[in-house]
Amino acid sequence: TTAVGAYILLLCHAWQQPQRGTLPNNRKLLARWSRLTLDEWDDVKDEVLLAFHDQGDLLVQNRMVAEATDAESRRKKVG
Repeated sequence: TTAVGAYILLLCHAWQQPQRGTLPNNRKLLARWSRLTLDEWDDVKDEVLLAFHDQGDLLVQNRMVAEATDAESRRKKVG
């Protein structure tokens, strides 16, 4: 339950980033955004971050990046 909650909270933050679908690769920030202590974060981070891949300073969730790109394309067609 803790890992699922942290994952959902991080997905919300990833959607709101300037580069949608990404998170800063920063342990303290990810723990805070997940509403966990650093020790709690360390216990669940491997499970939570399975859907993200490490690109140095950023963690990227490929499906969200694709969904954001698709949503932006649809928005441009409409408006």
